[in-house]
Formats: sequence, structure tokens, C-alpha cells
Amino acid sequence: MSGTGTYQTSADGNTVTETETLSGTEYGLWVEVTQECVLTYDNDGNLLKVVKKYTETRYDKKGGKQVQRIVTTTNDTYNAAGGYSSIETDSVTDNRNGETRDATFKGEFDGDGNRLSGEDEMTIKKPGSPPQVYKRTFDPSKKEFPLTPTSADPQTLTTANETVYLPDIAGPSSQIVATFDEPSAAGPQDVTVAMIFQSGETKYYRTQSDSDKHVVFSVAPGVTAVMLFKGFDHGKPDAAAARCQIVQNGTIPQTDAIPNPPQSGPTISRASSAYERGGPSDGTFSIQTRGNDPVKTRLLLDGKPRHIHVLAASDQEVKGRIGNSAKLGRHTVGLISGAQKSNTYLADLVTLRPDQLAPSEVGTVQPVTVHVTGLPATDSGMMSFAIGGAAQLIDGGTTATVPVTDGIARVSVRGIRAGAALVRFHLHVKIPGFWET
Repeated sequence: MSGTGTYQTSADGNTVTETETLSGTEYGLWVEVTQECVLTYDNDGNLLKVVKKYTETRYDKKGGKQVQRIVTTTNDTYNAAGGYSSIETDSVTDNRNGETRDATFKGEFDGDGNRLSGEDEMTIKKPGSPPQVYKRTFDPSKKEFPLTPTSADPQTLTTANETVYLPDIAGPSSQIVATFDEPSAAGPQDVTVAMIFQSGETKYYRTQSDSDKHVVFSVAPGVTAVMLFKGFDHGKPDAAAARCQIVQNGTIPQTDAIPNPPQSGPTISRASSAYERGGPSDGTFSIQTRGNDPVKTRLLLDGKPRHIHVLAASDQEVKGRIGNSAKLGRHTVGLISGAQKSNTYLADLVTLRPDQLAPSEVGTVQPVTVHVTGLPATDSGMMSFAIGGAAQLIDGGTTATVPVTDGIARVSVRGIRAGAALVRFHLHVKIPGFWET
């Protein structure tokens, strides 16, 4: 989508108004969006209030019939300690099925953005059915909203564009922070948490994401795995479901041990020497941790919480994303848990671009080439390849590790049958003084 924006400051400088109007085609529908943000400061420059209004209207085509309308208003009022109270109202009207959804979310937050209290209420109206009202109250002792038991529903409740982020591992009774992202929907979304017990029993619970798309819950005793997803597809978790293993001492794949990590405080114990900006991973990565509070964890890039944010966290892992605005090259990565900073490690941020590979034919030999951009001249890279599908390496193997030379890593493969070759690759970097092997 494209559009225009304005920025206006009052004569006394105490009020700033930002507006933006966008329109364009998304998911086959014509979309019109207006956003307004009004910030109010006192005479000393302290923030007093932030009011945001977001309106999104979808049509079957430009100038056509209205399909859906979403209006979200947020009012945050700040106190002298830097904390704030927040009231958000959401209204969704779906003209395709006549359903309306109205919600109010209230909360108190401290100066670090941690929620202290809150109440949420949602009313769903469907033609021919009585209104459904859902209420929940934030539990400050657990720093989360309670889960509501539910059962498997054979109906398919999923959407095509939802994305779920869970940590890969978590300890018994850990709190878990997850992200449920459904770009075509505004405001908090209904989600399902599955807890799989050692006995083999699975229990399902319903909850909602918050306005930042986060879901926070605790692992029940005796659970060996948890899943997060939108709904059920013929009685089973939908295809977008993410899974987290509950283990006492797990290990995140494709990470290396941090040299000489501290023995106390929030600690990063395993990580990687290189990360891809953008690409199929969209900048996501995982680090193994101990001693951190998942709810109070923030990631730091070069000592600052910019260009990097948390997608999911447990007591043993933080899954994050580095944005496309971050510069390529050498960076320092760390985290802060509450008021405590962890140890840091070095990592190179690069882009990886594989050349297109033609379909395999029996006996045909062709190169597999990956271009690496952003690797500092002082660092040396090794690329590990795993070959499958309709091809194998020249020597008949399926794995190989080769150096990155002049920004290129290359192996040759031979077709063993007609069809597509499957190629996976992973970059490891030797950084002098830190990652030495």
C-alpha cells in the first residue's frame, strides 16, 4: 500500500499530531487505512498522554462493496514515575457474515512497560445467535491472564496468513511468552494453547493475545510439550501451530556454546556466529539462556533495544528478530532481564542469496552457489550444505562444509533422478577473539 502522511506541532510545542493515509490491494481486497497519533507533553518535555486511532476498511474491489471495517482507539495516560494506564477499544464489523466484535482492554503498566493489572472484555454478536461475552482479569502474581479450558473443535478456524512464534525449548513450570501474528486482523486475537502431558493426555485452553500480539502463559506440572495455534482443522491443531518441548536441560539446534559464560545472573549460554538479515528466516534467530525472566526480557543490539525485538521467550530460550534496518557486518548481541544485563557475544549480520538451481536430471552436474554479503574482511566463513531430494554431492554424499571465498560458497551436485533437489545451508563464522573455531 502507499499513501501520504503529515506531522504537525502545536504553537507551544506541547502537542504533536501525526497522521497517515494509505490505500492499496492486500490479500485480493482493496484496503483503505487512516492512522492518527497525538502526543501531549508538559512544559518540561515529559510525556503526558498518547492517543492513537486506527481505521481500516476493506472492499471487494476499489469503489466496490465494503467487506470489513476495523476501528481501534488507544488512550495511554502517563504518571510521574514513567508508568501509564491504558484503555484500548476495538470494533470489528464483518459484512460477509454479519458478525461484530467489540472489545475493551484496560491495564496499568510500570515504567518498564510491565503490566501490573488489567481487565479485558469482548462481546461477539452473530446473526441468529445470542451475544457471547468474554471477560478476563490479569493476575499480577503470575504476570499473565488465566487460561480457559476448552475442547477440540472439528471446525477449521484458521486463516491463510497467521504466524506463530514459540520458543523451541522451555523448562518445567516455566512462563512462556509467544507471538501470534494475524496481519489481516486488528487487536487481540483468540488463540488456543495445547498442553501435552507425560501420560499422553492433551488438554486445550483458550486465551487471547494482547494488543502487541503477545501471549503469556505458564507450563503446568507434568507437561512435556506445549503448542500454540489459532484453532482446529478437523479436530487437530491447524497447520500454523508452533510447538515447544518442555525439558529440564535442552539444547537449541545449530547453536554453539558461548566461551566462558557467567555462572550467575541472566546468561546467554549458546548462540550463533552469524545471522541472516531478511531472507526466508525474516531475520529470526534463537539464543539459549538461563536465569532470565521471560516476561521481562528485552534483546539488545550493540547495547541498545533498536533494530531487534523478542518474538518468544522461556527460561531457556529467547527467539528474536533483527530488522531489515540493521546494518550488515559485525554486531554485539545481548539481553536485559528486568534491570540486569546479560553477557554479550559477537555475531555477523549478512545476507545470503542462492543462485537458482535447475530441476535435476539423472547424471547432470551443476553448481550450488550461495552469495554472502556483509562478512567483515577480518572474519572467515564456512558454509555447511545438506543435499537431498533428486540430487546428491559429486562424491555421493549428502553433506559438505566449504569455505566462503570472495563472498561465495559453492558445491557441485549430481542428479540421481528427475525432479527437484533439496538444498539447506548454514553459515558459521570465525570471529577473532571470540568465535575461534
